[in-house]
Amino acid sequence: MYTRLVCNIVKSKMCLGDDTEQYHSALASCEETAGNLGHTLGGTWYPVDERLRASICVRCGAMVWLTRRAQEKRWRIGGTALKEECL
Repeated sequence: MYTRLVCNIVKSKMCLGDDTEQYHSALASCEETAGNLGHTLGGTWYPVDERLRASICVRCGAMVWLTRRAQEKRWRIGGTALKEECL
């Protein structure tokens, strides 16, 4: 019983580390892509939901987001600021 408990704790910490690393990687990709199109996100990310974060360009108001589905570990990026140049 004790061994199983320790094993589950280690697994959950490993998943948390992987999740955090994947989140930060997606966030960096999002900021870089938006920046290449002239957007300035200003480093402010709003927690819309447990699995949804959003940021808005301070110059033109275009939005970007990070999201993941309930059972997924992978964060996805999207939004207008990743597709269009800053006005």
